[in-house]
Amino acid sequence: MAFFFVTFDINHDDGYEHYPKFVEELNKIRAHRIMNNACLVNVKTGSAKALVEHLKALLEETDRIFAARLDTENSYFLHAYPGTNEWLEHNPLPTPAPIKLDS
Repeated sequence: MAFFFVTFDINHDDGYEHYPKFVEELNKIRAHRIMNNACLVNVKTGSAKALVEHLKALLEETDRIFAARLDTENSYFLHAYPGTNEWLEHNPLPTPAPIKLDS
């Protein structure tokens, strides 16, 4: 299991409404949104590439996505969305998100 910082640019004029499957998947993997287009995830893979490959299938060709493995013990946010620091303090979750990505 590993923690990742994931950020993305979605380029459709309808915004998130155009990406219901992407939003559903972020919810499924218990992503915690920390900024408009950035979230933290805790998944059963050590590979940022595997995470990006998994999520990019739910986006369009012109969208962008970036993932970086994160050390939560050395991370802290100021003015992030509510619950961010608590998410960092309480992870790893008892059970990581119920998805195993290829590594």
